[in-house]
Amino acid sequence: LVIIDEVHLAKNTHKKFWDKLKITNPKAKIIGVTATDYDLDKDFFPNRVYKKTLKELTDQGYLCPVIMKEGKEKYDLDKIRVTAGEFNLKDIEDQNTDQKIIAQAKDLLEKTQNRKYILVMCVTIDHAEQICERVNGFIYHSKLHKDEKLRKFESWKSEGGFLVSVLALST
Repeated sequence: LVIIDEVHLAKNTHKKFWDKLKITNPKAKIIGVTATDYDLDKDFFPNRVYKKTLKELTDQGYLCPVIMKEGKEKYDLDKIRVTAGEFNLKDIEDQNTDQKIIAQAKDLLEKTQNRKYILVMCVTIDHAEQICERVNGFIYHSKLHKDEKLRKFESWKSEGGFLVSVLALST
């Protein structure tokens, strides 16, 4: 039995592995799990056994309601290249002037006055550090040691406020 977590990320590499495994062990079974099934490879995993929607999970109390607040500051998407299907982070970072970051932080503080927990998604670690400093939040990114990440996350859970993240806690 092979279990693949975050199966929505399973692409050709996993399929090739599976094809070879089936030759070696024709009785092998595979289970894929994900909470992000919108990008699921239907050829690799054609049968869904169990599904819960975000609404169902929220209604049942497993998830808190998500409240999205769009910021005033915008990026000029015409000046941002797409690299390997994703916006080019360097191009986005080039648009993060001090004035834009100050405006982003001010906008965050204004729009979230009545919120206990605020998750802020930033583009780069430098961007996150600048925002975090201006909103007095907890920073969370891949370069932190796992113990430090856990400590910051637990502090945020107990104290509330801003958790400023870079490419983490997003899927």
